[in-house]
Amino acid sequence: MVMSVCVAILGLEEFCEQYVKHFLAQGVTGKQLLCLSHSDLEKCSVTKVGHQETIMEGLECLIHLVSDFFLYQDKTENVF
Repeated sequence: MVMSVCVAILGLEEFCEQYVKHFLAQGVTGKQLLCLSHSDLEKCSVTKVGHQETIMEGLECLIHLVSDFFLYQDKTENVF
């Protein structure tokens, strides 16, 4: 799951690469990643507000993708 967090962070923007080691040091899991707040980002050394906003927006998109995926799965399971 740690690698999933790294991949998710790296996939947001090029500048996010500098924060991966901080997320790893904090032991952030995939589930925690989807629930991060601005103060959590500060604990992971993301202190620039613009970077925080970009990460939060990216995570919001990821949350919608995950939600849509599971919604689609539920609908297709009931087809047959």
